Amino acid sequence: MDPGDRIVSSLSSQAPAASIITNAERSVVLVRSFFPATEGVEDFGAHLKMGLCISGGGTVKYNARGRLSTLNWHPGDFLVRTPLRGTEFASPDVDMLGLAIEPSAAGSREGICCALEELDNIPSRVVRDEVIRSVLVAIWTCAEYHGPSSAFIDEGIDIILRRVTTQRGQLAPAGNVRALNQRQIGRVREYVLGRIAHDIRVPELAAALGMEPRRFSRALRAATGVAPYSYLVGLRMIEAKRMLDDGKNVIDTALCVGYQNPGKFSAAFRRVVGCTPSQWRGRR
Repeated sequence: MDPGDRIVSSLSSQAPAASIITNAERSVVLVRSFFPATEGVEDFGAHLKMGLCISGGGTVKYNARGRLSTLNWHPGDFLVRTPLRGTEFASPDVDMLGLAIEPSAAGSREGICCALEELDNIPSRVVRDEVIRSVLVAIWTCAEYHGPSSAFIDEGIDIILRRVTTQRGQLAPAGNVRALNQRQIGRVREYVLGRIAHDIRVPELAAALGMEPRRFSRALRAATGVAPYSYLVGLRMIEAKRMLDDGKNVIDTALCVGYQNPGKFSAAFRRVVGCTPSQWRGRR
C-alpha cells in the first residue's frame, strides 16, 4: 500500500464518516471530520500533515525518536507535522479540517520546496493565523466543487506553507544537529556540478554522502545557513554567471544549469544575483 492509500485508510478508520478528497495520485489529501481522542504510532509518514482545529482540541503529545513534544491545539489553531514515520502520538477529541501533502508532489514548485525544507527544522508547531484559516477553508470549498488539482489550490497550499514558515508559534525543536564538514560539502558541490544540467533532488545529495535525506538537510543547513534547495540554486547561479561571462546566451545557459524554462531561470537568477541574466551579460 502506497503512502497515499495508507493515510486515506488511516483517516477512514479513525473517522468512518469523514469527508475525504484526494487528487488522482493521492499526494494531496483533504479531510473534514470529527476525530475522537486517540493515541498510537504513525505509520503513514510520507505526508506533511496540517490541521485546523474547528472545535474541541487540547493537548497534543508526540514522541519522535526520543524527542518529546507537547503542544496546545485549540479552535482556530493550525497544527503542522512534518513527515516522520514511527512517531508515537496522543491527540484529543477534535473537529478538524485537515490537509496532507506528499513532499515529492511539491516537485518543481519552488515556494513549496523551500517551505518544506524550512519546516524540516521544526518537526511540530502550532500557529494561529487568520490568513491560513481563510485559505484552507477556501481550498476545501474549491476542492469540493472542482477537485484538488486546480491552480488555485496549488497557490493556496503555497501560501499556507509560506505563512507557516514565517511564524514561530509554539515550536517543538528538532534538537542539536551536527553540521557537514568541509570535505562533505566539497563532495556535495562536486556532485551538483557534475549533474548541474539535470533535476537534482535532496535524496540524491544525501545518498552521495550516505546519509538519510532529513538528517542531510539539517546538517547542510547547519553548515551553510541555507536549505538544500537554496544551496542548489546558489550553485546553479554561480555556474550561470560563469557561463554568461564566457559569452553563452541566456537560453543555452538556462539549459546548461538545469532550467528548461528560460523565464523561470531568469526569475531565479534575478532573485539570487539581483539583476537579470541579460543585464549581467550587458555589464561587460
